[in-house]
Amino acid sequence: MDDYRNPEEIKSQNSEFQTPEQSSNEARPELVEVEKPAEPERQPEPVVESASMSNNTVDAELEEMLSKQSAKIKVVGAGGGGNNTINRITEV
Repeated sequence: MDDYRNPEEIKSQNSEFQTPEQSSNEARPELVEVEKPAEPERQPEPVVESASMSNNTVDAELEEMLSKQSAKIKVVGAGGGGNNTINRITEV
């Protein structure tokens, strides 16, 4: 039964095995301080002007435009997602 060998013999034959004493003698990587990239300059936020037209003005213009149009809208097969569309069409 030569299948069982001495563990010390296996360790000495294994070239990849290192004892803690052997591994402490090896060179260790040095810690290197890395500089952070400079932060980009912040640009001032653009000033947003409020819309000059109110919703009532827009609605009035839309109604005027629609009164001049002669197109007919026919909705065919509005499934579950079409209810909002139909409601909005009937409001105008």
